[in-house]
Amino acid sequence: MVKEIHYVKNTHVHLVQTKGDTAASSGSHELLLGARLHIDPTSLDNGWLSANKVPDVHGNIRTGFVEAAHLSTNQQLKIFYLDVGQGDATLIEAEGAIIIIDGGPNKGFHEELIKRLERLQAADLDANLQPKTQLHINAVIITHFDKDHFYGLIKVLEDNRFSIGKLYHNGLPRYGEPAGKDLDLGDIVIHNDGSRSISTDFRGIQSARDLLASNDLLTGNGNDNLFARFLRAVVQAFDSGRLGGCGTHIQAGRGCECGADSGHRSGFAVRGSGTGHYETIGFGSSSGFSEPPRRNCHQSKPFPIHIPHH
Repeated sequence: MVKEIHYVKNTHVHLVQTKGDTAASSGSHELLLGARLHIDPTSLDNGWLSANKVPDVHGNIRTGFVEAAHLSTNQQLKIFYLDVGQGDATLIEAEGAIIIIDGGPNKGFHEELIKRLERLQAADLDANLQPKTQLHINAVIITHFDKDHFYGLIKVLEDNRFSIGKLYHNGLPRYGEPAGKDLDLGDIVIHNDGSRSISTDFRGIQSARDLLASNDLLTGNGNDNLFARFLRAVVQAFDSGRLGGCGTHIQAGRGCECGADSGHRSGFAVRGSGTGHYETIGFGSSSGFSEPPRRNCHQSKPFPIHIPHH
């Protein structure tokens, strides 16, 4: 039987046992908005289609009929807030794209992605498609480098079953011993107004290699700190061809006023157009923080990244 992939586009839609049944009919099953269904296009009869849900975690498949008017061939936007314990991890799915925001503090997020890939493989088999061997994630966004936000992404970066288009982050804070952190990077810069920031270079895969080679990311015992382990996973994913597209791998958080993503430069995919080259990692203009002035989008020479010292 020919099967086509459709998605539920309305709320209060039900998969029923007999054409014409209502939500109150025996065996009626409510479908979630955005749910993927496999339909037989040749079965259309008075607005009803033969359909089945994708296999569940046990391999069971629910079948029935659904009104064609409630279906779309376009995937709906779906946002999942995953339980990773003390931390954050968000999965966003849209037509032709998957975006991740943070990955929690442990292996839980990686395990959830594996389950998701396995369910997609089972669904593709049911639709008579070649199952995916690798799940492509268009973008990974790291809001900040606290363990409960980035550490769970290490296993994703190390796993050959996942590839990533771009990796975005908001910058490298400077932490000293009083803050209880082990990330202490960059030279302190004292500005004319008395404010302080640090300057470091983390604009691409080579700068990631340089940071690892600098021995600035070692614990007191001489082992890799958490951020070094993350960087090694980034480099590993890049070297295996699973990270980056069009020469773009890691992106800084702020950009030019222009708003277009150049997406063609090695290292950071800086925001801007044409030959714009603006890269800064900053924390806004709130009290206690400073940010370098914005440069014109056509500034051709890169300048150091300055991060407020706090």
